[in-house]
Amino acid sequence: MNFISARPAISTSIGVIGVGSLYLFWRWYSNRERIPSNWRQVGVLNDLMCFPIKSCGIIREQAMECSELGLKIDWLYDRGFVIVNLAGNFVSARLHPKLVLIKPSMSKDELILTVPNGESFTIKYKDIIEKPVSKVTLWGQEMKGMDCGDDVAGFLSKYILDEDTGLRMVHYPTECGNMRRSRIRAIVRDNDSGAFPDLTSYCLMNESSIDDLNTRMDGFKTDPQNFRPNFVVKGAQPLEEDHWQWVRIGDVVFKVVKQCTRCVLTTVDWKTGVKNENGEPLATLKKYRMIGVKKHDTGSPVMGIHLTLRKAGTVQLSDPVYVA
Repeated sequence: MNFISARPAISTSIGVIGVGSLYLFWRWYSNRERIPSNWRQVGVLNDLMCFPIKSCGIIREQAMECSELGLKIDWLYDRGFVIVNLAGNFVSARLHPKLVLIKPSMSKDELILTVPNGESFTIKYKDIIEKPVSKVTLWGQEMKGMDCGDDVAGFLSKYILDEDTGLRMVHYPTECGNMRRSRIRAIVRDNDSGAFPDLTSYCLMNESSIDDLNTRMDGFKTDPQNFRPNFVVKGAQPLEEDHWQWVRIGDVVFKVVKQCTRCVLTTVDWKTGVKNENGEPLATLKKYRMIGVKKHDTGSPVMGIHLTLRKAGTVQLSDPVYVA
């Protein structure tokens, strides 16, 4: 049989192989996304943190709603606000450590920002949704946000830059749903990327892993808040979170995406806004937590895990934490 007469058979074989490959991929993906039925309890939820403004302070509550965009308190989302420069590039505490000292608080439809000298600024939600749309660039990705106005821009510019202008604050347009394209599309759906977090909608820390880290540093102690997670689990074994694939807090289910790579932000003390002169805890993490680092993350140690929501609901402190 010559090549020309064999072509129909070859084409049929290629088609069968292609369909078979697609079917196997579909089976693999479906199994990967299927919520497990068997769970093992590892501890309890010991801390619950929402950071309304990227790189700034924290709001703690006894219970919070878990939404696709992240932790939610009424209209307020985790990392739902971001501070940008006049070019629209996001500004973080990596460059301006004073950001961590901006304390957010909430009252009805208002977000109140307080800085260390006692001055404060109040943002009303109804005013935000009437502001013009602005460009935001987050890790090279262009997004749209709602500019929060000149007054809060001046307040932040004065505190952070000691200038009248230079910074703006932008709110994620939550009525548009999740419009952000994932940075790691091979393992995360686009709608798992949250509002303005670095990677995914949720981050979890194991308290005993931080305790273990503290035994390795001489004369320095850190705590989970310095890693800026949403959830802190108490009762699990040190570093066992490296092997979890699914997490359930109460009835809310999350899929584990990957370990969290850590940067210089961990060296900024959230209580003082000052970077540790010895680069701790990052320096110690680099000695033993380079495990599992992907090529695009070379040079960054890992601690904690990124999560994506698979079953929504409300979590509260002391909820049992299960893994699968």
